[in-house]
Amino acid sequence: MVSIVIPSRNNEERIGRTLAAIFAQNRRDFEVISCDDNSNDRTPVILDGYPEVRQLHMPPGRHFPGELLNRAIPECRGEIIVINHAGSCPLDADYLDNLVKPLEENPDIQATFARQEACCDAPFALRSAIARRFARQNPGFSLAGAAVRRKRALALPFDTTLPLAFSQEWAKRLEAAGGTIAYAPEARLERSPEPGWTNLWSFCRLLGFSRARATGESSGFLAFLRKFAVETRADLQLARAWRSPGALPGILLWRTIEYYAYFRGERAAQAKGNISC
Repeated sequence: MVSIVIPSRNNEERIGRTLAAIFAQNRRDFEVISCDDNSNDRTPVILDGYPEVRQLHMPPGRHFPGELLNRAIPECRGEIIVINHAGSCPLDADYLDNLVKPLEENPDIQATFARQEACCDAPFALRSAIARRFARQNPGFSLAGAAVRRKRALALPFDTTLPLAFSQEWAKRLEAAGGTIAYAPEARLERSPEPGWTNLWSFCRLLGFSRARATGESSGFLAFLRKFAVETRADLQLARAWRSPGALPGILLWRTIEYYAYFRGERAAQAKGNISC
């Protein structure tokens, strides 16, 4: 059996579609466990509409993603645990089969992760970044849609101090312990990623802070300028390929805010400061 864990926080616009796609899977030997972080929108009401979902609850307050997963995983009965964020909707009926297949066929593989596609209403820069990232052979581990062995997840708990970038931190520890991660591009999901225009600065600053804490890596300002130039050029090329000339004015502004906020977040991590979630 496979255990599917769905962490959520104020996902009323997406969680219903995600649950419907999960229960429409060709594979049926699974249980679904939700762990909601005290949502104050209609997320709990939507979850109540699925009596087959076993609901776990967190103590009052806000919690980082690793806390939700560490709460849910000991409650799972399956030997393989699929982590599927409430905002990540499987796109195919064989999504679950494709995601867990490498784990079932190869005992050396400890985790897999899905191919992501941005939802159509995401800002152009996000759609561009996700499309280019997952076109690569190794796009980098993500827990928005992933499968892990239960024994490994119990032995290697998720970091509870990082608001973002906890996927990269966990993958780094897993690989250091000799674990192998496989990309499963046939498993496709539509992700509704952050940020948007309203929280672009705060999100990217927090992301830079979290990644610096998670990986210990940092870059100088000139390196950020080079990344900005490379990303912006790739955005412009994709805008032309997608015939989206209307996206051009926003691309430069988005990337400018994104990379400078990220840079400031890294500097805050180096100074051992704190940034609130």
